[in-house]
Amino acid sequence: MNPGSSHPISRTTPSDASPRTSTVRRRTCYAALPAIEAWFGKFYAALPSWVGDGSAQEAFGGKVKKPRAKLTVEQKAARAAKMRATRKARNTMGKKQKAGIKGQVPAASPPATPAATPAATPAAAPPAAQGG
Repeated sequence: MNPGSSHPISRTTPSDASPRTSTVRRRTCYAALPAIEAWFGKFYAALPSWVGDGSAQEAFGGKVKKPRAKLTVEQKAARAAKMRATRKARNTMGKKQKAGIKGQVPAASPPATPAATPAATPAAAPPAAQGG
């Protein structure tokens, strides 16, 4: 790569290494980071399909996921009981239970008419204070 190329990660020669140039290049590199991170995320997601799970994946710098632990019969029963308790607490239902529910629409009542407001009555004057 040429020292004077416009590539964001190119090396600079001392003659063009001004603080402004390096700041611009650094900002360009930082701006490219999200795209690079996204690419590596996709790469590591697809890696097991190419090399398989295991140590070959570690050779590329990826982390091998641990296999799921096999649940015992007691753990499966506890998981099912917890699931049923959660569904009951949240009142969630399956497709067939939901189909059995039919809502009742209340009968339409005529709109309420506002009551006529009585005419304003003159307010009574407060009793005069007795002099003494």
